[in-house]
Amino acid sequence: KRKSALKAKPGYCSSALLQNVMANGWKTKTLIGLVRHLPDASSAWAEVKRLHLPINRVDVRRGLTFGDLAQHYAEHELAAASESIRPKAHTTIKGYERILRNRLLPRWGNRIALAIEPLEVEQWLRALKKEGHVLGV
Repeated sequence: KRKSALKAKPGYCSSALLQNVMANGWKTKTLIGLVRHLPDASSAWAEVKRLHLPINRVDVRRGLTFGDLAQHYAEHELAAASESIRPKAHTTIKGYERILRNRLLPRWGNRIALAIEPLEVEQWLRALKKEGHVLGV
């Protein structure tokens, strides 16, 4: 799991930094401005957004995982209706989130997305069907 944080201590340092912590533990820091110009967290995050800085960027050396794609999908397509490219009903969003959380991410989340073969997915779906799981989305 990756996370981002803003690091700055007013009166201690003059720079506000965006720090990304990657899944492998590596940290990256990006200068976003001076603390005196960004006095609180909301103004600092507004500056991050204004600069279009990548938050939780994917470590391309390890490859893009299904989990990375699912996270992007959830953040952009299962977001509030006004932010989504194709708005979805609340019940649809909750259903998709449940399928991601309970079925897709446990099975495919850590796999490199381009390494997942269609035959693997077909076999997995057949096994779910055989176990009596409902597959309708």
